[in-house]
Amino acid sequence: MDIDGTLLRAGGIGRASVRLALEEVYGSSAGIDDYRFGGRTDRATVHRLLGVQGWASEAIEERFEDFHAALAHHLTQLIASGAFEIIACPGTLPLIDALHGVEGVVLGLVTGNTAGSAPLKLAAAGFDPLHFPIGAFGDESQERNDLPPLAVARAEQLSGARFHGSQVVVIGDTPDDIRCGRHIGARTISVLTGWYSAEQLNPHQPDLVLDDLQDTNAVLQAIFATDNAQEKRPS
Repeated sequence: MDIDGTLLRAGGIGRASVRLALEEVYGSSAGIDDYRFGGRTDRATVHRLLGVQGWASEAIEERFEDFHAALAHHLTQLIASGAFEIIACPGTLPLIDALHGVEGVVLGLVTGNTAGSAPLKLAAAGFDPLHFPIGAFGDESQERNDLPPLAVARAEQLSGARFHGSQVVVIGDTPDDIRCGRHIGARTISVLTGWYSAEQLNPHQPDLVLDDLQDTNAVLQAIFATDNAQEKRPS
């Protein structure tokens, strides 16, 4: 599952916390106002914003762990301030509760958020981060396509099962979510609760496009509607 635009809407807190962390660690957040975050990893964001300012990749990487820590710190402070409204997207809280209760399901995150910021956003929107026992995060690669294989490998390690093809379902709101799912042969479900329309998503050929995740039974049927699904399924 993706986070921003799929599970929740964060009211701009992500951009605000990245801005503060960039300024603290690298001394500049130039270009962030016009930057498109959707579908990109936080590591890619840092490299793209600083790269156009002339920063070498090696110099960015030298300070990236400091950025990672600063980002979690500033996000925590901004959440506590109450200045941003972080809300679950329609239907997502009951859907995650339902999936968490299905025996054999391995529920995980594939997100551009860092491993430090993802649980903070989830908790602020009312989710239990422990309902997502595995994940692949935006501090682990600049390339979103690298994340689903990591998540699948972790699901396999956790469960002892093997996953392939349509046993894996990627749910997200951007073309990048569709591409990263197709990269490993997963089924892809797109939702319109983010910043992309059906007309923008359909050319990327998701298996299904939904207005939102509000109809829990229908979404569950879509997730489990695979020809070769086995006893266990990661989502």
